[in-house]
Amino acid sequence: TVQSIQPLEDVASRTVADVQIAVDQEEPISRLGDVLGPGMNGNGGKSRISLLLRLDGGLTEVEVELPGTFTISPEVRGNIAHTPGVLAVQEV
Repeated sequence: TVQSIQPLEDVASRTVADVQIAVDQEEPISRLGDVLGPGMNGNGGKSRISLLLRLDGGLTEVEVELPGTFTISPEVRGNIAHTPGVLAVQEV
């Protein structure tokens, strides 16, 4: 029997999944600040976020983990994916 009904977005935002965001230029990094919040220092969620910077035409990759933890709802994940300059968003 059903014990409770909750919106899918609420359940998804409580799921712990770390996220990797791939970019190949600096421009989308400042735009991600608008999506993730001031200073990109986390908002108290449970997910860690790392930026995968692809440099030199993809020959060099540098991964940087953002400080703090974030709540990554489906809406936020979609906003990240649609940020100009973001190449990929994946759970890790």
